[in-house]
Amino acid sequence: MGRKVAVFILVTLLTPLGIQAQTSSQPKADFALMTLRQGLGFQSHLVDSSKSAIGQAVDTEAVRSKLKSPLIAVLLSAAIPGGGQIYNGSYWKVPIIIGAQAFFVSQWLSNNKSYEYYRTQYSNSISSSSPYGNLNLMGLRDSYRDQRDSYAWYMAGVYLLSMVDAYVDAELSGFEVSPNLSSTPAGTAVALNLRVKF
Repeated sequence: MGRKVAVFILVTLLTPLGIQAQTSSQPKADFALMTLRQGLGFQSHLVDSSKSAIGQAVDTEAVRSKLKSPLIAVLLSAAIPGGGQIYNGSYWKVPIIIGAQAFFVSQWLSNNKSYEYYRTQYSNSISSSSPYGNLNLMGLRDSYRDQRDSYAWYMAGVYLLSMVDAYVDAELSGFEVSPNLSSTPAGTAVALNLRVKF
């Protein structure tokens, strides 16, 4: 009996140290500790605390596996449109980003082509008799140039927003979003009994 008590005291004193260590082999160590206690005949709340510690360690590993690197997400988003969103698993954002970029690029190309055409036409309209050229052609040239520059800013805006979105999404990858907002600790079961008498 004295030997069992000594082993129990030793195991009880070492348990907090094992929990604080938080090593990768903790679930195995806690399981071995629980098995030892059961073999010695101690079926108390300490066994439940070991089970809870094992559950918490597994939950921690699951959260770590969900974490994404913000740096990798930003770099992928900078290299490929929607690359950071694919890395983060936000696949539904990829068509939006690519579609917006494709639209703005096509508009930039179209306005740039019109700008170059009217620039050439305006340059040809300048002569010794008309040193200022055709003012109507000059207005069209300036209008298409301004529109082309505006679409360049839109392209840059979508590019930067996709990088910011990838960064924020990666930062929040470990944030637990759950419909269960109760403060019940992990591994604790709550039972509700309802009796109706007639």
